[in-house]
Amino acid sequence: MNDLLQTFQEVLGQHGLVPEEILADGTLHRCPTESKPRKLNGAYIAHLDKAATLWWCNWETDDQGTFCAEEKQTLSPAEMSAWRERQQSIRRQREDECTRRHAEAAQQARQDWTSARACDPNHPYLRRKGIPPLSGIRQARDGALLIPVLDAAGNLQSLQRISPDGTKRFLVGGKVQGGRFTIPGLQGKPIAICEGFATGASIHLAAGWTVYVAFSAHNMPVVAKSARDRFTDRPIIICGDNDEAGRKKGEEAARLTKLPLVVPNFTTGAGTDFNALHQIEGIEAVRSQLEAALTKQHGLVALLPWT
Repeated sequence: MNDLLQTFQEVLGQHGLVPEEILADGTLHRCPTESKPRKLNGAYIAHLDKAATLWWCNWETDDQGTFCAEEKQTLSPAEMSAWRERQQSIRRQREDECTRRHAEAAQQARQDWTSARACDPNHPYLRRKGIPPLSGIRQARDGALLIPVLDAAGNLQSLQRISPDGTKRFLVGGKVQGGRFTIPGLQGKPIAICEGFATGASIHLAAGWTVYVAFSAHNMPVVAKSARDRFTDRPIIICGDNDEAGRKKGEEAARLTKLPLVVPNFTTGAGTDFNALHQIEGIEAVRSQLEAALTKQHGLVALLPWT
């Protein structure tokens, strides 16, 4: 193995990919990962021509990136032109692979959903979080809760699995970006955008609002914009987690949509989301903080019909 291939092998290994060998032919190759060596949940594209380039993706962690062996400013005009062409080829192959993976995961999601059953009200995760098995979720044969990841049109694109011990996993290769799970609220009530299912359930139980669960802080701006574009005349509150990622992405979503952001405030104990506030200080604390955020944004909220 030459030095460049050895470097590529090391880069892939740093991101959990373990190909048997690296084929540097500019074509996308699927490969095993450290955690699942019998499956092909990784992919890479390798070029040895100057500037030598490697793209990788680990579908289990949704980690992908590009490594270049030389600085672009050292390339001649001809080398730079060839490099740009290779980058376009990598982009096309990457997009095609994403489309294939998303389709495969959506098909798996439909199969898993069809074979699932109604949730046990005494499911350990639900009991620990103090929430009921709201409509729209199911339970797999192995005991995991299944939370649908739906696109803007309501189509199933993936699933979030929550095991009894609280471990959360998405289907490998499934599309989460832009996806949401909706907890329907009372007619005319505001809409909340939040990260996790348990957080959304506590918000819904406290205020009767419709809740869009975005599944991650990173997805909050996309889901918030989608809701704002669809419901232009309805109050919407972004309910971020009170941690670094939650505040950062919550603020980004608020700037993008010009919607108000609220994060939970704890007077006793410690926590980061509205489900923790529910558990520590009670459902009334959640309701009070949501109503205060709405009042701050809309003024005489009690006089408006959607309260």
